[in-house]
Amino acid sequence: MRIVIDTNILVSALLNPGSAPDSVLQTSLGERKKQLLLSPDLLAEYEDVLNRKKFSKVFDKNDVSLFLTTLALDSIFIVPSTVVTTCEDADDNMLLALAIDGFADCIVSGDNHLLKLHPFEQIPILNAADFMNWLSKKATKCTRRLTLHRKI
Repeated sequence: MRIVIDTNILVSALLNPGSAPDSVLQTSLGERKKQLLLSPDLLAEYEDVLNRKKFSKVFDKNDVSLFLTTLALDSIFIVPSTVVTTCEDADDNMLLALAIDGFADCIVSGDNHLLKLHPFEQIPILNAADFMNWLSKKATKCTRRLTLHRKI
């Protein structure tokens, strides 16, 4: 499963361990079947936001650098070629392009400009809690199929 995580979800995950956004991040990095999609623009946005002055007391610049390097190494790196102009917030179009070119199964965001586009090009756009519920339902369906398959 290929996942695009919006910057607001990443920041929320890092600020709130044990939260729904943290579960999204841990899930996308913790299992080989789930893969985080990154682009140069998204990685640069992550870095820019995490290094903002308002987070300087929370995040050390060296820790941010190490975290983002590790994140990039554990992700699928895509350089999107698709041009998207659908979103009211032009900065969010890069996420939509990444999702299309990276064959994403889902975009996870807390941004209403993106959430109201759900689904976009048949790609679900979900908040963190809805993503975790959606993922749980998908896992249940897969388990049922495997169980039925074994009985045949």
